[in-house]
This record gives sequence, structure tokens and C-alpha cells, in this order.
Amino acid sequence: MFNKKFYIVAAIFLFSIIRCQAQDCNISINGYVFDEASELPLSYVNVFVQETYKGTITDDNGNFVLDSLCAGEYHVQFSHIGCEPIKFHLDLTKDTVLNIGFFHTVNSLGTVVVEEQRDNFNNQPNLSVNRKTIEDNANKNLSGLLETETGVSLIKNGSGISKPVVHGLYGNRLTILNNGIIQSGQQWGNDHSPEIDPFAADKISVLKGANAIEYGGSNLGSVVLIESKRITREPHLHGQVNYTYESNGNGQNINVRLAKYSPLLAWRINGTLKKYGDRKTANYFLNNTGLKEDNLTLQLEKSWDDKLFLDFHASTFNTRLGILRGSHISNLTDLESAWSREEPFYTESNFSSEIEAPKQHVSHHLVKLKAKYYKNENQIVEAFVAGQINNRKEFDIRRGGRTDTPALSLLQHTFNSEIKYSHIFDKGWKLKIGNQNALTDNTNNPETGILPLIPDYISWKSGVFSTISKTKNKVQFNLGIRYDFEDQLA
Repeated sequence: MFNKKFYIVAAIFLFSIIRCQAQDCNISINGYVFDEASELPLSYVNVFVQETYKGTITDDNGNFVLDSLCAGEYHVQFSHIGCEPIKFHLDLTKDTVLNIGFFHTVNSLGTVVVEEQRDNFNNQPNLSVNRKTIEDNANKNLSGLLETETGVSLIKNGSGISKPVVHGLYGNRLTILNNGIIQSGQQWGNDHSPEIDPFAADKISVLKGANAIEYGGSNLGSVVLIESKRITREPHLHGQVNYTYESNGNGQNINVRLAKYSPLLAWRINGTLKKYGDRKTANYFLNNTGLKEDNLTLQLEKSWDDKLFLDFHASTFNTRLGILRGSHISNLTDLESAWSREEPFYTESNFSSEIEAPKQHVSHHLVKLKAKYYKNENQIVEAFVAGQINNRKEFDIRRGGRTDTPALSLLQHTFNSEIKYSHIFDKGWKLKIGNQNALTDNTNNPETGILPLIPDYISWKSGVFSTISKTKNKVQFNLGIRYDFEDQLA
């Protein structure tokens, strides 16, 4: 009996040795690493396989090779100075080619800048806010996050209302791109904030210089980019919860992010809830200065043979903003009185989280479908279609029991499309050609009983552009041209 068991164990052991020897360990991983902003290759990127403790670095052309790997599951990590590390799961069964795009960040220690990131198309540096900064400033909106950047200031109107100003330009003169889509809303007033949840972004940057003509809109030299990075190739479910409490206003912010990669479909979901009550000074509470906000973002990705990439993005932003009644001036007498008073009108001695008129109810919904086709390493074709709905209601103190009826009610539908072709030539010259279109339908709700401040209108915009650029050593060359056509029907 003992001999029989011994032979069985020996046979299993021998079979395992033969199988290990026969296992294919000649599989290789070849790849190309590039900068997402400039699409130029990144050299000296560390590539490390956790399970085998093997590693390498990319060459001057951004290429790397890892060979003599066995079939199996691996976690591959990419790291580079000035970039957030990228880590993903890889089920290796055959020779594999990877294209990895990095988002650069600006690393600083106090006022000492360790690295300055420059865009390939821009002689001025890009100003950027990374994911960690967004998480560390959960109590700030989009404008507040950009306030510390050079050349950026704010127009503030209440505790939850602010908009960015870049070198004196704001509103319709400053284009904001939400995941590649020109944010469409009511930007003509100082009390209208961009309807964007910064927690849905991985990077927020301000692009200056001539390359801004690549983006449509009414910009005159600056563009604010809100970007989400691609979903990490990790088949396990990953999640993150961020919670922030602010004593002034009893403010609470919670953000939940979940993501999972699958060859069939990769997904990421991001949700944010905010609630603030009345803000407090040293001696009294500012009545009706609270806000409530609930946002949700969904991102889906699918790729085929690293040639065709599809990206679906959907988001909903919903906010309720209270406005300090003492700042809601209706005549010159009240304005004069407000300037001379030590304490504003309508302050309170007790805290409240109620939001009453004057107030704003604003919702913004966005859906986008984007396709990216890699014809080869040097040629890329991109196209997308998108739709947006912006619903703004503003309530005032009204007589005759009409306070619950909005004094301003605007509904805006916008449809966007774009197609863009990029070509990198042998000597490093990069050409971009593209076309953008936007159709906007803006209507007023006639039930307000007030003559509309903004008339109903339909706007059609179409633009074509071309840029050519090259970077050699520390010299950058950039040339661009753009033509826009707009037709409005009121």
C-alpha cells in the first residue's frame, strides 16, 4: 500500500516538473509610453512587474521590452517623475503590445517648483491641478480649485457661487471643456457658476497660448480642461471613499468612486453629495447661505486590438443654492443702506440648513460617445457626438404667494460633434486638422410671469482648425489657424 502511494506522489511530482519545463516562458511585453497632453514619447519611465520582480525603463523613443515571461497573471506598474503611477492587471497568454498614456502633474514643495510641465503646443506652461489636490480640497468647487494658479482669479457671488477668470476673461470668453465637450450653460451672469463636479476629474488644467484655437467656443486665448484618465487595466473591483467635514456651515462632503476593468467592458462610477447650512461670522449667522448638491458620473470604455477605442461618458449635476437675502438688492436706496451698515440685513442668531428664496435650482446633464482609431503609430482619427441639457431656475421674494414660482426659468439643449485627425511626421512635426459643430436651443418658461431677460434663440456654430507644431530640445514651434461660422435665430 505504501509503495502504491509513493508511486502516485512521484508521478504527480514528475508530471509537475515536466509541465513547468514545457511551459512557454518566451512571452514578451512590448510597449510605448507617451504624454497624454502632447502625445510625445516619454523616456526613462520605470516599468516593473510585481510577480517576477523584473523591470526596465523606456528608451528615448518611449519604447520598452520585457521578455522571457511565462504565461500567467501579472500586475504591471509604470512610474515617471512628474506623473501619477499607473498600475494595471495583465492576463498574459501571448506576446503583448501596450500603449500607455501619462498625465503629467506639477510637483512643488512650498514655493520651490521641482518640475515645470510644458505643453507640446504651447510656449507657456500649462497650469494644472491633479487628483490629490482635488481630494484635499473637497470643500471647493471648480473655480476655487483654480484660484491659486498664476493668472487665475475668481468672481464670487455668495458662498457657493463663483466662476474662474483667466487674465481678465470669464463667462462666454473662457471656454471650459468637460471631458472634451464645451460646457454649455447660462454663463452670461456673474451669479452663474460652471455646473461641473470637480470630483469626477483626474486633472484640471488651464491651457494658454495659440493652441487654444484647437478648441471651439468663444475663447480668446485660454481654455480650462477637465479631464478623466482612462480606466486602469485591473480586473479586480477598486473603490475609494472621501469624506470631508467643515465646521463653518456644518458642511459635509462625501465622494464615492468605484471602477473595474474587463476586456468586455471597463466601467467607472463616481458620486458626490454635498450639504452646507448657513455660514457664520464671529457674531452672527448669514441667513440662507447653504447649498445642497448631488452629482453622478458614469464612464464606460471598450477597445479592440489597441486599434479602436470607444469611450462613453454620462454625468448629471444638480445643485440648490441659497443667496443671502441682505445681498439681494432691488433699488439704490437699499444699496446705499447696505454699504453703510456694519451688519447685513437678515442675519440670524441661530443656525439653519433651510434654503429659501432668493435661491437657485440648477441641473446639468451630459452624454458623450467618443471613438478613437489608431491607424498606425503616427496617425490617429478621433470623433465624438454629445448632448447636454441645462435647466436653470432662479427664485425671488415675490408678492401674491408667487415666491415658489421661478422669476427666471431657462431650458437649454445643446448638441455637439467633432472629428479630428492627427499625424506625426518623421522629423517630429505634428499636424492636427479638425471640425467642430454645436447646435444650441435656448427657451424660456412662460409661466414665470416676467418678461424674459434672455430671449428664446437657436444658435448654430461650426468651426474648422489646423495646427502644426514641433519641439526640438528647448525650442518649441507652434502655428495654428481657425475659421468659425455662427448663425443665430431669435
